[in-house]
Amino acid sequence: MSGRHRIIAGMTDSTAGPRKSAAMALADELREEVLSRSAVGELLGSESDLVRRHGVSPPTLRQAMRVLQAEGLVSVRRGVNGGFFAAAPSAAAVARAASTLLRHQGATLDDIRAVVRFVAPEVAALAAANPDAGQRSRLFAFVEDAWAGRPDLTDGEVLGVAVEFGRALGRLSGNPALALVADVLSTLVAGGAGSFDPSRPPLGPDRALAIREAHLAIATAVLERDSERAARTMLQLCELSHDWGPAETDDTPATRSSGRTGTP
Repeated sequence: MSGRHRIIAGMTDSTAGPRKSAAMALADELREEVLSRSAVGELLGSESDLVRRHGVSPPTLRQAMRVLQAEGLVSVRRGVNGGFFAAAPSAAAVARAASTLLRHQGATLDDIRAVVRFVAPEVAALAAANPDAGQRSRLFAFVEDAWAGRPDLTDGEVLGVAVEFGRALGRLSGNPALALVADVLSTLVAGGAGSFDPSRPPLGPDRALAIREAHLAIATAVLERDSERAARTMLQLCELSHDWGPAETDDTPATRSSGRTGTP
């Protein structure tokens, strides 16, 4: 069946659910092609090639491609040897989209932290259970290298390390779905925290030190394949994150009782 006939069939079948526009039906077809049969960077075709192959008009093709570009599945190159190419969506783009949606829905940073509190300990535990000693060692080396001899990191640099640490743990978990969730959540809580709560104070050296200590403790537990300790320490880090807010100072009761300040 030709591309044109597949699209029309999908639009006219009364059992197929709500009718789709030709552009959205084509986007569905091209999305499946990219995800199941195309390597990143592979040429899907020029506009004229794709119009002819799928039996649609140029405006319909362009509209479908705009959908896939927004999803990060297609890139466009102009000029000679140009065309539409398969691409890979990034977790950063997913995090940005999630951040926008959550802010629109009225979500707060505490809402995000509540989800992190459930997910992050499981990610840490699975990372510690990873049988690849080389990967576990690289996580520890990353933490040592990121923090060693750098007491004057800026807030942006500290939060950047926190985001990369969350991503690395997600990859170590061995679960692609959980790795994506960890990536998105760490980006939202650390890198995108200001979007939810721009009034929060600077990290300060004490908070930066608390982050460093927590990262080292978790990385050590992962290195030693101690899933229980990794999860427990991660949970402590998540709980400490609630100490970081606009109304607090380093002299708050929570800070004094814990002996250190909160982390993102």
